[in-house]
Formats: sequence, C-alpha cells, structure tokens
Amino acid sequence: AVKKLLGANFTGVHVRRGDKVRICGPRLDAATQPANIAKVLLSRGVVPGSSVYIASNEGQPGFFQRPPLSTTFRVFTAESFKSVIGGAVSVNYMLFDVEERVVKSAARSIETFEGGLTDLPRQCKHAAPVSSKDGSIAAGPVVAAARRAHAAPRGRSGGER
Repeated sequence: AVKKLLGANFTGVHVRRGDKVRICGPRLDAATQPANIAKVLLSRGVVPGSSVYIASNEGQPGFFQRPPLSTTFRVFTAESFKSVIGGAVSVNYMLFDVEERVVKSAARSIETFEGGLTDLPRQCKHAAPVSSKDGSIAAGPVVAAARRAHAAPRGRSGGER
C-alpha cells in the first residue's frame, strides 16, 4: 500500500542518525542533514518533484520536512503513512522491517555509509557506543581511529559528497 502511494519511480533513502550521530560525530550529522540529502539526491540524478521515502531512526518529528529537501522533492517518512502501517510506527523492530522493505523496493536506493550520503567507513557503521566513567556515551577505539582518519578534508574538487 505504501509503495502504491509513493508511485513506481520513488527513491528510497536509508538515513541512519539517532545513535550513530552520537558515535560517529559531526561529519555524520552534517551528511544526514536535509540540505545534504537534497544535494546527494540531485547529484545522483533524482529529478526535482520526485517522491523520496526516507527510512530513518531520527527521533525529531518533521526533521526531513525542512528546505531545501522538502521544497525540492516530495518527502515521505513512516509518519506519512501512519494510517496505512498503523502500530508498526511505534514498534521499532516492526518499523525497521517495513522501512527496509520500502527502501529495497524503490526504483533507486541510497544508504547512509560508504558512498551513500557519506564516505564514513564501515567501522563507523558497525561501531557501538562505549560508556565512559562519567556515564556518558563515548566512541570506542575503532570509531576514534575512523574519526582521525577522516577528520581532514580529502582535497576533492567540488567539496565533499
């Protein structure tokens, strides 16, 4: 039912934020902001006005409804289909299953890591938070190494993806 409402040629984007922004740091936060998502979609040939479904663990309602993303594309999230998918919106594992199916059935799909929205490495994708002495969350050694390795710009023409 969701796919029918989106149309046949929608783009699915998996945007991992929530826990990973705390772990992977400011580069992931910047890469998963609405402005950068719009930039990546345009660079991948997604036509303005197209339907884009965003699967995400972002906890802030309406986060992806901000310009320029929302003014360039028809943006949909699980919240857009509450009446269709019902209780799955509030049950994380059910929602993940529904969203994964929607993104995989898209005409085009874009992931968060390794050449999707960001070039952050697999180490960041699979890293888990490590508790520090004061009870706050700190990144483990693999993520710390990945941050150091990717902290400096890489000298690409046209800026970062």
